[in-house]
Amino acid sequence: MNIILFSDTFEPELNGVSTSVTTLFKVLKNNGHNVYVVTTNPFSKKVTFKNNVLRIPGLRLKALYDYILAPIYNRKAMKILKNINAEKITVLSSNPNKTAKLYNVESVNFLKFIKPILESDVLISGGGSLLQDITSLKSLIYYLAVIVTALVFNKKVIIFAQGFTPFRTKIGKFLTKFVLKYCDKIYVRDFKSQSMLSSMNLNSELIADPVFSIEIPSVENKNGIGVQLRDYSTLKNSFLESLA
Repeated sequence: MNIILFSDTFEPELNGVSTSVTTLFKVLKNNGHNVYVVTTNPFSKKVTFKNNVLRIPGLRLKALYDYILAPIYNRKAMKILKNINAEKITVLSSNPNKTAKLYNVESVNFLKFIKPILESDVLISGGGSLLQDITSLKSLIYYLAVIVTALVFNKKVIIFAQGFTPFRTKIGKFLTKFVLKYCDKIYVRDFKSQSMLSSMNLNSELIADPVFSIEIPSVENKNGIGVQLRDYSTLKNSFLESLA
């Protein structure tokens, strides 16, 4: 299968989007697909195409985290893309317009997933910890419903770079086990998740969380510690002040 991933950034740049796309690129490639990446070009003012990575130059926005704003249409890039003859990627999103503009992909409302699944060959579910009922049983049922829809219509399903935690409810655990045993591939991001699925008689392969999958250049050791905090209901100002 010919697959094109669209991203505003890609390795060797270091950020969350880059690492996620890089991991997906490698996993799909290792599974025998022809994978391409279309991204911006921070290194040159020309369109370049090397090692299946198509880079398009644009305007660097220094006031906006050094993002590069590439043109919507580039004749040379479009000519290369037409020769690739790749499949289409559709992303389910709570904000389809923003997702489509940000990543140059087709995007639909996350509740309207039946039609894009019918038009697809493969469903990729992940990453993160989507299949859990700690957030709520409703969210688990939604993500399982998306997977079940793909399975009912005989589509391949890949669980990608997900983390699993002990279930809060028996019905949540039962439904997840029942659905996952029909998936084509399950990739987890940590040993505990793999061990948990193994206890449920589910086979999985261990891969790095996308944030750890990129090669980081060596830098001077300054004994610093980086902390990434998730915006959550328990994240109070008092905690941030004590952490600082």
